[in-house]
Amino acid sequence: MKVIFINDSTSSPNWGDRAAATSLKRMIREAGGDVILSITETELTRTLLTEPQAEVWDRPVHRRGRDYFGLLVPPAVPRLGHRLAGRLGFPRGHRVPERWDGFPAAARAFVNDSEAWPSLRGAARLADVAIIHGDGAMVANGNIPRTMLFLAYVFDNDV
Repeated sequence: MKVIFINDSTSSPNWGDRAAATSLKRMIREAGGDVILSITETELTRTLLTEPQAEVWDRPVHRRGRDYFGLLVPPAVPRLGHRLAGRLGFPRGHRVPERWDGFPAAARAFVNDSEAWPSLRGAARLADVAIIHGDGAMVANGNIPRTMLFLAYVFDNDV
């Protein structure tokens, strides 16, 4: 059985998250599954359904300037920057909608864009199942839970 593993937290600085994801992937292998694609927790935080840069994701986990920025700046400031960038015409990729009613159109746009996350699109054609590792992240309307639910929507609806 070919598996897409969503929310692979083995790269998380939290050891409990790492242990849970490692154990779950091991159980998948022992049950005869083959994880053909892992989507990391870090990739889910971006809410942009674009291909990650391998050299970024392969580095050890450490705090980046952006992480510290998030601790010091109110959430409205980055949202304002995203809106301004969109109005100025900067490319933003396919953003995961913040509301459920935006899922159908965003899913169609994602599926119809041949450059959007090509490894996921290729793996989806080969996979038998996608497993979402909630890992305690399914709360509120944050990037990680919203992106996991969006990917579940895309897989379930064969958009």
